[in-house]
Amino acid sequence: MRKILKSQPPTNVAAQPPSRSWNEARAELLAEIKTAPAEGAQVARMRFDAIDKLPVRRALGKEQNNLCVFCETRIDPELGFAGDGSTLPVTAHKDEAVLGGVRIAHWKPIRVDPRGAFDWRNVYASCSGAWPSGARTCDPHQGEMDPHLEPPAERDWGVLLEFGSDGHVRPRDGANADLKSAVPNPPAPGIWNLNHLSLVTARKAAIDAELERARAERDRRGISKRDVIDEALRRLDKTPLRSFITALRQAFARWRQ
Repeated sequence: MRKILKSQPPTNVAAQPPSRSWNEARAELLAEIKTAPAEGAQVARMRFDAIDKLPVRRALGKEQNNLCVFCETRIDPELGFAGDGSTLPVTAHKDEAVLGGVRIAHWKPIRVDPRGAFDWRNVYASCSGAWPSGARTCDPHQGEMDPHLEPPAERDWGVLLEFGSDGHVRPRDGANADLKSAVPNPPAPGIWNLNHLSLVTARKAAIDAELERARAERDRRGISKRDVIDEALRRLDKTPLRSFITALRQAFARWRQ
C-alpha cells in the first residue's frame, strides 16, 4: 500500500498486428463509451480482455519493484493468471515466495468506472491472491468493490497503516473512514483481506527473520543497535525490494525507539 511512482504505459498492447499503444486503446474505448454510455462497463471489459497482458504486467511490475500493490508479496510479471478461479501454487523465488501469477488490478473496478479501464493511474499489479488453502486476498478478494480511496499513484496509504510485529495490519488513528473500511482492524477482512491468516503468518515470519538477522549482525560485529538498523534500512532500500517492505521498515523503526 505504499505510493507507486507511475511511468509511461506500454507502446504496444495489441494481441496481434497491427500494433496499438495503451494510449490508443484508451482513446478508442473512450470514444466507444461516448457513443454508447449504457454499455460502457461491458465494452470496457471486452476491450481490456482483448489486449496483450504481458507488456502491461511487465510495465506494472517494474513500477512496483515486482511487489503486489496490496499485500507486498513478490510477484513475477512473466506469470499470468488464467482467471478461471483455480488455486495457484506458491512457488520458490530465490529466498521469497511468488504467489502464483500476476493479476492486472483496477483500483477502481471497471464496473464502477468503465472509463478508467485504460487509465494508467488506475491500473496496478496484484499477486494472484489465491492461496493453497483456498483463501482469496488482494485483487480477487476486492472483486467489484470500490475502495473510495485515491490510488497509490496519488497517495501513500502505507503511512496511515500500522504493520505490527504480530503480522497484522491496522489503520492508524489518523486514517480516514474509507481507509478504516478498506483495511479495518483484524479480524475483519475489509476490501483486500490483508489480515488473512496466511498473509499474517508470512508477514510475521519476514519481520522476525529480518530482525533476527540484524541482531545476529550486531552481536557478531559488536556494533551499536543504531548502526545495525541504519545498515538494515539501507539494505532494504536496495532493489529488488523485499516482500512486505513497508512492514519491515516499520519494524526497524519500532526497534530504534
